[in-house]
Amino acid sequence: MKININDLQKYISAASIKKAEKNKVREIDEIKTGEFVAYVDDGDETYDVSVVLSKEGDVNATICDCPKNKTICLHKVALLLFISTKKKVKSPLKSKNKVDKNEQLLESIPHEKLMGWVKSVLKSYPDIALSFEFEFASKDHEYTVSEIQKITKDAVKSVVKNKKNLDATQIKQILSLWKIVHKPIIDIYKFNPADKKHFDCFCALLEFCMLTGKDLNSNSVKFNSYAESILNDCIECVVNILDDELWKSSIQFLIDRIHHDELGTNLILLTHIKNLSSHFNESRKELLVDMIAKYYKSKGPGNTVFANEFTTYTFLIISENNKFEKYFHLFKPLNWSNDYNLKLINGLIQINQLELAEKYCFQQINSNYKIEYSVPYYKILNSIFILKNEVDKRIGVLKELLLFTFQYDEFVLVLSKIKDEQELKKWRIKMITNAKHALRDYNKDAVDFLFKLYHNESKHKKIIELISEHTPLELVLEYLETLLHVDELETLYALLKRSNSDGWLRNKGFFESDLLQYPDLLKAILKRFTPQFIIQFIKTKRTGGYWYFQKDSFFDYMQENISNYSE
Repeated sequence: MKININDLQKYISAASIKKAEKNKVREIDEIKTGEFVAYVDDGDETYDVSVVLSKEGDVNATICDCPKNKTICLHKVALLLFISTKKKVKSPLKSKNKVDKNEQLLESIPHEKLMGWVKSVLKSYPDIALSFEFEFASKDHEYTVSEIQKITKDAVKSVVKNKKNLDATQIKQILSLWKIVHKPIIDIYKFNPADKKHFDCFCALLEFCMLTGKDLNSNSVKFNSYAESILNDCIECVVNILDDELWKSSIQFLIDRIHHDELGTNLILLTHIKNLSSHFNESRKELLVDMIAKYYKSKGPGNTVFANEFTTYTFLIISENNKFEKYFHLFKPLNWSNDYNLKLINGLIQINQLELAEKYCFQQINSNYKIEYSVPYYKILNSIFILKNEVDKRIGVLKELLLFTFQYDEFVLVLSKIKDEQELKKWRIKMITNAKHALRDYNKDAVDFLFKLYHNESKHKKIIELISEHTPLELVLEYLETLLHVDELETLYALLKRSNSDGWLRNKGFFESDLLQYPDLLKAILKRFTPQFIIQFIKTKRTGGYWYFQKDSFFDYMQENISNYSE
């Protein structure tokens, strides 16, 4: 919607205009043709407001630092009304607050003496001198890129002189000084972010700040964080551009500066573009996506610093704005970028590009030097072959995948499809071996697989042999009646010597879960054995001192609670 200042009543309700007229507009200044800034007093609060008008009176951009965060708030309306009616408002008188000691001194010191002291301070402290200059110098100066570079470097030199290594205090001083000397440059950009000259100066400022950290060999993230904070503060000025062509220009300026000769891919600027996209309406989101896609197509991932990140962020901007189906052909997997690769492949599956998703999965599997890294891609391939109903391909994938996921039902499926006896035997042994190794890493799926396998093969003594601190009691309880029936004494012995210690073998998740099973486990054992038998059994087994029980084990719990059943 385009608002014209000459006919505000068409766009703003009478009630809103009446409320806006109660605000006081003061210190209005036309810093450039059509660009107005002013203070607007709303009760006890004062806000900085700016508007940019075309020659025809169209409102191209507006900014207000009030918390309302509206495209057109009452303070902006007040300024527009003032401009349209050309009123002159007197600045309100300052309230007479209690004067402190320093203010009293300032008023009592003769002018010449005070000037002499200020001059000596400015001469002795370059950082204060620079801050003084930008605080009180004319704000109408038109900056050049070379001036901005000099201003930025002078601020650093005033703090650190010729030193290369900075401490935290010096970094803090630099950033505080930058906030002062950079403010007029940032304000000029915020007033009209669609002005190419203003943008070039603004972006040069950001780049100089980021390069400063590199030049000073500083590992501090504060220089980049400073640039990020500036961009975050400038989101509203871009969002509030009402004219579509001006808005498009402001976005194109940002996109065209993504790559930098020294910085490579400017991730901070790219992140800013991504953050901006969430603030736009659907039509502008679509335009932004088209613009970033066109830029990416012209550049490609390239070999610059952060090239992979350029692809990743572009992919996120496009996919998060629901335009992946339109531009999926731009993206390919990246080396050592599993998160991105998996999102890309899953995105292809969602738009039914199954052949391409399958191709990319195999590319990653073939490039991985450890099979463990390929597990996520095998999982995706399993899903693809289910969708495509390609059983033989799925079996081939499961033979590799199950060595890490241990899903018993799928294991049975694979066994039913392997016709060669030697191959079947070899693969089965490999599955069991991998599961036993995984069991020692507290892998519950591996334990569940082995228990189901031996149970269905009626090899319950092998389950008893597996009982240890690596086998969660929740699973053991499922098979306990059967195990006690097969060999009650060996089952009891396995449970009693099982340890959940405080040592390095203890797994917190297993341990806390096991504690909850102790009451049920003790009840199940006491259904089979008397307390007296268990006490005698323990004494017999401990003969010779070779049977050691660690603290917090089920054995300790039984010793503490069995007396409740022995009377």
